[in-house]
Parts: sequence; structure tokens; C-alpha cells
Amino acid sequence: MKQTNHFYRNALDYVETLDQYNIPRHELEESKSLLGQLIALSALQRKAHSNAQELTHKKQEALAQLDRWYRKLIRVAYIALEEEPQQMEALAG
Repeated sequence: MKQTNHFYRNALDYVETLDQYNIPRHELEESKSLLGQLIALSALQRKAHSNAQELTHKKQEALAQLDRWYRKLIRVAYIALEEEPQQMEALAG
């Protein structure tokens, strides 16, 4: 995309030459505009991908924290319900 962007940035300096090859100015301007939109959308896509990766990492951290908390809860429940196996079974089940 860099080379294409460079081309369209400089192409307007050579409109008369390019016009000889049936490449009118309005097509150059339109293509330059579309390329600008493509570059902007590509940047947005990269940012969205980065945000998605960050959110996935945060989700994984939260799930790991929840898992640690749950394991502690189960250990405490085993101790607390040691003499009441039916309640422990109900909790586990």
C-alpha cells in the first residue's frame, strides 16, 4: 500500500502525461481518495484486532481469578461440610 500511496500522491504532478494513456485526473483523484479510505480502514482493523487481543487476555485473567476463587471455596466447603456429606454432595452436584 505504501508504493500505491506514493504513486497517487505524485501522480497528480503528471496528469498531462497520464492523460495521454487515458488516465484522466478525476480517476486519479478518486483512486487516491479510495486508497486513503483503505489506509484508514486498515488502521481501524489493526486497532480492533489489538483491542480484541487485549480483551481476550483480560477475559483469560478474569477466568483464572474466578477459577482460583472457586477452588478456595470448594476447599472451605469440604472443611465446613465435612460432617454433612449430603450437603457437600448437593454443593458438588
